[in-house]
Amino acid sequence: MWAGKHVVCEKPMADSLSLCDQMIETAESSAGRLFIVQNRVYTDAMQTMRRLIDDGAIGDIQEVRTQGLEGEELLARMPSIREDERGVIATQAVHQTYVVPWLIDRVLNSVEVSIGKRPDSRMKAPDATAEGILMYEGIPHRLHCTFEVEGKDEPPVHTLEVIGTRGSLYSYRDGPQHDRKELLLYRRHDREYGPVHLAHPEARSYEFSEMWRDYLDAIAEGRPAKTTTESARRSIDVVESMYRSAELGMPVAIATRPSHLISESRHRGRFMAMRTRGRGPRHPLDPTIGSGGRARSGFNGPRRDLRRLH
Repeated sequence: MWAGKHVVCEKPMADSLSLCDQMIETAESSAGRLFIVQNRVYTDAMQTMRRLIDDGAIGDIQEVRTQGLEGEELLARMPSIREDERGVIATQAVHQTYVVPWLIDRVLNSVEVSIGKRPDSRMKAPDATAEGILMYEGIPHRLHCTFEVEGKDEPPVHTLEVIGTRGSLYSYRDGPQHDRKELLLYRRHDREYGPVHLAHPEARSYEFSEMWRDYLDAIAEGRPAKTTTESARRSIDVVESMYRSAELGMPVAIATRPSHLISESRHRGRFMAMRTRGRGPRHPLDPTIGSGGRARSGFNGPRRDLRRLH
């Protein structure tokens, strides 16, 4: 960055908060820009979910639920995970440490997490499975993630549900690894879930292309990217606190978010909002929603997982 080169860094941003601070300070005092990969917020499903939350489609947020169920399929594809010192929290739950606060625009106050693994586990890390509650200004985020799903043919399951006073939104990833889609459902509390139309349900290809486009536009236009180095640093703080909570067996408080992390008011217009290029109307709800419409038949698997969350 001192040479004026722009840097893109994979998550986690660094091994410690002090290293994160050094990276941020270097970026702020040099001609180069620093971007940390936080790809999950760039999917059409997450961008649409955030717009709907902003527009009051589900009312006041009451609870968030996430789950990530992976196992043999992932470990066969990424065998190094078996030898890593840290497991599912640092590798999988880390995504939720930046997605959820970005999505609901709340400050994380505390975490309470427990970890474990089967006696016959071949993972070196102590956290093959983790579950717990992360509190965002009184809003609980119930998290469950594991690398211990048995069966090589079992596809990974990733879900995120936001429950409000007027309705709920539920996203899930579906399909084989090479052609995964992230889909979105909506319901009012007195109706069944129905599909939300997404112009780009494809997951990995779309989210990464949008991420790179945002980085290039941010450089060309001299503006912040939709994700920040500060939120990436925050993720490191949250992951460390989750491990500390598991070690101590008690909740761990998270320091109040610094003022430079507070996003611009959504009512005053936000630079973090995804531009609606090619996205259709502001309210992209499928016409069948609210009239007894059902999701496509391929939703049978994720629907069972949704029931398990309740």
